[in-house]
Amino acid sequence: MKPSLKKYLFILLVVSISLLSKGSSFVTDSLEKVIYSWQLKDDLTRILPVPVDTSIRFFQIFNPNFKKFPFCAYLGNLGSPSLSLHYFQKRDAADLFFLNPYYPYLFLPENQKYFNTKKPFSDLGYTVAGEKTNLEQTLKFVHTQNIKRFLNAGLLFDLISSTGQYARQETSKKSFSFFSSYIKDNYSVHGSFTLNNISADENGGITDERDLENLESQDIPVNLGNLNKAKSILKNRNLLLVQKYTFGKSKKVKNGDTTVVNSSVQKKPGIEGTLSHIFLYKKNHRIYEDNRPNSGFYRDIFLDSLQTFDSVYYRTLQNTLQFEFHSNPERKFRFGGKFGITTEFNKYGRIIPVDTIVHDYPNDIYNYPDLQIVFNNADTTFKDIHDEIFRNSSLFGHLYNDYGEMLKWNATGKYYFEGYKKGNILLEGALTTSLGGKKGTTLLSVKGKLSKQRPLYWYNNFSSNHFIWENDYKDILETSLNASFQNFDRNFHAEFFYSLIDNLVFIDSLAKPSQHTNTLFMTGAVLRKDIVLWKFNFINKIILQKSGNQDILPLPLFAFHQSTFLEHNIHFKLTEGNLMVQIGFDLFYHSSYYAKAYMPSTGLFYLQDKKELGNFPFVDLFLNVKLKRTRFFFKFENMAAGLISYDYYTILQYPMNPSMFKMGLSWTFYD
Repeated sequence: MKPSLKKYLFILLVVSISLLSKGSSFVTDSLEKVIYSWQLKDDLTRILPVPVDTSIRFFQIFNPNFKKFPFCAYLGNLGSPSLSLHYFQKRDAADLFFLNPYYPYLFLPENQKYFNTKKPFSDLGYTVAGEKTNLEQTLKFVHTQNIKRFLNAGLLFDLISSTGQYARQETSKKSFSFFSSYIKDNYSVHGSFTLNNISADENGGITDERDLENLESQDIPVNLGNLNKAKSILKNRNLLLVQKYTFGKSKKVKNGDTTVVNSSVQKKPGIEGTLSHIFLYKKNHRIYEDNRPNSGFYRDIFLDSLQTFDSVYYRTLQNTLQFEFHSNPERKFRFGGKFGITTEFNKYGRIIPVDTIVHDYPNDIYNYPDLQIVFNNADTTFKDIHDEIFRNSSLFGHLYNDYGEMLKWNATGKYYFEGYKKGNILLEGALTTSLGGKKGTTLLSVKGKLSKQRPLYWYNNFSSNHFIWENDYKDILETSLNASFQNFDRNFHAEFFYSLIDNLVFIDSLAKPSQHTNTLFMTGAVLRKDIVLWKFNFINKIILQKSGNQDILPLPLFAFHQSTFLEHNIHFKLTEGNLMVQIGFDLFYHSSYYAKAYMPSTGLFYLQDKKELGNFPFVDLFLNVKLKRTRFFFKFENMAAGLISYDYYTILQYPMNPSMFKMGLSWTFYD
């Protein structure tokens, strides 16, 4: 165990023991009556209940990439960049951009969990794998308690440390979050402060794929070796404060429950209004370092041939004022809506060349905007930080109408009238109906979206030691439809997608942005069916996708995830105790396609046409065990590596880890 992570583990164990010095209580699984948790959704104003997870189902899938994206590709090492193979599950946020590949690892305001609990609640999780030379560890600790009946506070630590199976692949992630909520009568406030720090060594991928068969993984040569010491450092900061005040008094109905979120409320007839204010501050910063930029890995050098130090950052200060109205929720026919205004102050920063700069190719000329730069072998580097500030303002509105549980519809619109995003439009609508019958309850839903948006700032503006671009791309137009069918009693879910995109912006084979000015279509379907035969469980999830242009938007035609396991509860008559056990395997598979490559300098994935990847089954054997409030897993990952073939890649030149044994636990305290 690395000293740093060992130190964190020791500190958290001491904190846990001190918090629980009055005694630990390993209670039954039913936490619903003693602890409630929720997240803020729909622009951070709607409370969505989220149950506290104490189940061992999918407990073995602890990798954040596969928890967030069931079908994903990544660089192989825990803590490394990833992307979803499901196009309609893509994450392309303006406020993250260079952090998007790390999205599954980040704790953000939209996924912050809040609590209301009668007693202090703590959860400690730890996983470990590998030997000293390729050690992989994770540590997560959550503690929350109600300071007063209506006031809760908590904190979260989440750490990842992984040396990696291949050279120069070490990753480290440290996240900290402090959160608090207060809900009483007509007033509520939610707040959180989050830090995300990520450090990742960059090796540029292995140089020869045949080495997988002949060499130990740590001995395989990589493109960016020890002389480069290439590294990416990413930092993310978030501060959120959401306040809501509801006009008109509501009378609480006593139901034997002292909590706030689950209290029943007797609403007055008529319309009720809520005024909300959302304050949000975000700061993202990415640094890329390379001690040997002229090693031949990069085609261009624009700033310094002796050392690369690239820096980009983004900051936003956002204020939203919103008024929401709705009828009595106890009425059979309910309606409501909201409207408001959002103002964002965005600041973008990057390094730009200013004067004579270092380059390995003499007499080359680069026409940077307003400058003509001659590349030479001078020893002096001149560069400057270029900042741009925009004020983006938008108006938005939302309407909904519920006819009992039988029919529901909603419509949303948003328009930017000021700033870099001026002219951006988003229109969304959904229609949902619930049908009952002999075969169980069926939920049908149809959703549509129409959007026009200016390409993200970084697609138009970027400069670094190895990449410079200045673009003025056309607005991106997208129309999409989504239809879903879900039968709860039969454990079946089907979802169908269709999208038309004009002026799609993508990262091309030169690892730079490009725009496809023609119309491109995307269609797909996701099917899930859970089958239970006696004590055997078969959970099947399939995705089918068709891209209108595989050269521009490559996607696997077929991807499949199956989890098969035997579940058994071992009852001990002597102690009246129970031991829940699951033993089985996970299978991940996708068809062959030209999967993307990865560019260390920018941290972005880009197109490649050198080799198709896929058609390899990733098989993981696992054993999950639950004893009261303690859960364990034991897992043998990528069993087929080297047995079937050595083609276990999801990203070009970045093989997944070979076979590896992993184990972990989650220890929950409630007292």
